[in-house]
Amino acid sequence: MCLAIMVEYLDLLYKSLTFIQKISVVVLINLILAIISILTKKLTIGASIIAFFMGVIVFYSINIRGFIILLSFFVLCSFATKLSNKSNKITRSSIQVISNGLFATLYSILFFYSNNIEFVVLFSVAIAESTSDTLSSEIGILSKKDPISLISKRKVKKGISGGVTSLGLFSGIIGSFFIAILFYLLFKTTIVYLYIIVVSSFLGNLFDSILGDTIQPLYYDKETNTYTEKEEIDGRETEKIRGARFFDNNLVNLSSNLLSILIAQSLLFLF
Repeated sequence: MCLAIMVEYLDLLYKSLTFIQKISVVVLINLILAIISILTKKLTIGASIIAFFMGVIVFYSINIRGFIILLSFFVLCSFATKLSNKSNKITRSSIQVISNGLFATLYSILFFYSNNIEFVVLFSVAIAESTSDTLSSEIGILSKKDPISLISKRKVKKGISGGVTSLGLFSGIIGSFFIAILFYLLFKTTIVYLYIIVVSSFLGNLFDSILGDTIQPLYYDKETNTYTEKEEIDGRETEKIRGARFFDNNLVNLSSNLLSILIAQSLLFLF
């Protein structure tokens, strides 16, 4: 309730600004966040620049409510990464930012020109799927049990795409619900939209695991006798075991994000 009241006040305050003032506020907020991302090494400089423009577009297109959803994704996933003790090892690249934020940005633009709330639903679905997938990966790796392939039901080495754990799946569901509930509270719409966001985003997350276990390439390093997702380790080539070389993790993320949106569009049509 307090969140809704505060957002309502900020939204009214933002709408009272002139065009130049709005642009200045949007640019300043996203510039500060971009600088923080660089200084904390959450994103590379190139990724921060892309995230800056995405943030500006989302903020200006859907106003503060849409931006809060986008910002929540970044904060929640950063926390999950820190929780998995990899905060000092991972700096997101430009392509990672694009694969997770492209469709959300596109649907925010569609909402700006149409004022159709269903585009905000699809925007939220894209964010929810990325959140669900990231939480499943980052928190799932903390599971004491080995991941299991959804296709073969066999155990998968931790860190290799395609495996799932109970902890990871639960975290993914929490991520989907978190974004869906946030959307529901901020936009005060029918609860049907909340369930559409949860179902479609989590199914997209599962599809991500299936692609990771089938089409995404897996390599074998003879020298260390281990499986890896890298084509080359310390200058030596690894042997491809499965998948298509071009279908890397970023393309998997983009594909699963798209599928979750297509599922949501079908549900919106039905309901």
